[in-house]
Formats: sequence, C-alpha cells, structure tokens
Amino acid sequence: MELPDSLMLKISHIKEDNCMKQYDYSGAKNAVLVTLQKYDDLLTEEERTDLKNNLKIWTALEKQPGQKVIRNGNTRVKMKKDVANLKNLTITTGRDSMNFIFDTGANISTVSASTAKRLKMKIIPADIDVDAITGIAVKADLAVCEKLTLGNITVENAVFLVFADQALSFRKSAIRSMEF
Repeated sequence: MELPDSLMLKISHIKEDNCMKQYDYSGAKNAVLVTLQKYDDLLTEEERTDLKNNLKIWTALEKQPGQKVIRNGNTRVKMKKDVANLKNLTITTGRDSMNFIFDTGANISTVSASTAKRLKMKIIPADIDVDAITGIAVKADLAVCEKLTLGNITVENAVFLVFADQALSFRKSAIRSMEF
C-alpha cells in the first residue's frame, strides 16, 4: 500500500527536522530537495519560500561538521541581566569572552558581523532571508564557531546567523539560543 502524497509531504518535513536536530545538514538539504521536487503542488507559496530559504541554509552548511556538545561535568551558570533587563550568559571562545543574550525561543544563535569576526568564526555567505519583528525580511549569512565554552560545557561547530551590524537594533552583539 502506497501512502498518499499529503502524508509523504509531512514525513518529508519531519525528515528535514530530524536531520537538522542531528546536525546532518546534507540530509536536511536532501529532504528539502525531495519536498520541493516531489510535493511542490501541495505547497503554499509561503511554504515554498520557506523551503527555498531552508535550502540556502542547508546548502551553505552541508560540508561543515555537525555541532557537538561535550559536558565536562556539572555546570551552574549565573545569568546576568543587562540594562535592558535581558538575561545574559558569558561565553568564551579561545582567549576572548563576551556576554550573549540568552533566548530560549531562538532557533539559531545570532551574532553581528563584527562579533563573528572578533571571535574568529568562519563566516559562510548564505544570503538568507530572516523575518524581523517589524515584518520586514533582513538578509543574513551564517557562521560556524569552532569552539565555545559555557562553564564546563564545550560546544564545537556551533552555527550562528550573522547580521550586518546595522541590522541589529539592539546594542548587544550576540544572542545564544537554547539549542545545545
């Protein structure tokens, strides 16, 4: 018995999501390609646009190593509130440390271009459209941070969205998601 295309479309979306959560960027790319090629007629224009944007992300990352989290013991980290009352965590990369806004709702961590350069992240041109709170799409690239630490936790190959400095309306240079 063959499954209907509507169900296969849902399975294809789940496959992309699973690959993303396992940091299998090539697998996520292939899942999106299958969705666009086989189930295009079932997609809304908004879904098609989102998938094409996802394809840019996974294509840019497909040759990058997946993120790894290494726990070297228990970690308790105190969050510090900044002047805007946002919670911040101190992240260390190499010899440099800085405060990142901690956003549990973010899908991907965010940095400004100057912060990515300062922390020597590998910047990957991707030309991704990210919807801002204003409803206007803002262009972003990607970056991979080879190694960052948070207490006794080491994150290798963490992926960040990189925005032009002027595109970020707040004074903070980085936002860390909870995805690690």
